[in-house]
Parts: sequence; C-alpha cells; structure tokens
Amino acid sequence: MRVRKHPESGNPFREAVIWTPSLGENAYHPGLQAVDSLYSGRIRASDSQLLGSIALDKTLQNEYPEQPRWDYGIGVQQGETVAAIWVEFHPADTNKVDEVLAKLRWLRSWLQQHALDLNRLTPQRNAYHWLATNGCHIQRTSPQARRLFQAGLNLPRKILDLDQLDL
Repeated sequence: MRVRKHPESGNPFREAVIWTPSLGENAYHPGLQAVDSLYSGRIRASDSQLLGSIALDKTLQNEYPEQPRWDYGIGVQQGETVAAIWVEFHPADTNKVDEVLAKLRWLRSWLQQHALDLNRLTPQRNAYHWLATNGCHIQRTSPQARRLFQAGLNLPRKILDLDQLDL
C-alpha cells in the first residue's frame, strides 16, 4: 500500500514504530543504526531517503521467545512514497527455506495483529527481502525457489539496493 507523506508531517516510519505497543520509542533508530554493523553495509540507498530502522528480532525476543522472528524493519522514502521494508539476514541454502518462510509468516501475522501502522506502510510488493549470509545456494528453478516466489519472497541476494525497489 502506498502511503503519501504530507509535507507538514514528521517521519511516518518513526511514528509507526513509536505507536506500536511492543516497540515504542526505544526501538526506533535513525538511518540503519539498528542493523548489525556486520550487515548494514549490504543495504544501500543513494536516491531513497532512509527514515530509520528497527531491530525487530532483538526487540521482540523477550515477548516472543519461541517464535521465528524476522530480523529488521527499515523505513524508506522514494519521492512522496513512504514504506516499511523488512529484511532477514540468513544462510541461503535449500534446507533454510522452511525457516525463512516461517519467519515471513510470523512477520505478516505480527504486522496484521500487533503493528497496524507499520502494516499500512508495508507495500504489497517488494516489502520482504532475504539477504544471504553465506552466498545463495538455491537454484532459480528449484522447488524451494518456487515456494519462495509463491510466498512473495524473491531469491536471497547479497545486497539490497533500496533505490531499485519499485514502491
């Protein structure tokens, strides 16, 4: 869903994070500060404006200790369009597809039930991204790739260029 930022409003991503009961003010970080320094250099934006980030897995680990939590949320603005993009860093092997799909199901459910403002900022496409921590070992024609595509997730990649996303 496209959400238009009004010139007189503040940062819609930050506001959505703050108004999410299980997150709040302390979960919000400017730029990519919430993303582990080992990975933050693999998320790029030159034309897109970074509105902030949240370490979702870390922030919600006490509230959902046994759940397969997604790693990060990133607020991005392209022109007038503001979006919440969700990034998972995970080994990209065929035997990891079930784990990542479980994390994706959990994230979508959490957004719909507990983070309505963030859910509204999440676009219909190009919202969920798997970044490979060890190279991508999933063939495009494999059954695992087909399952990822059906779930709305592209094959894992090493770099996420936010400017290339069609929001």
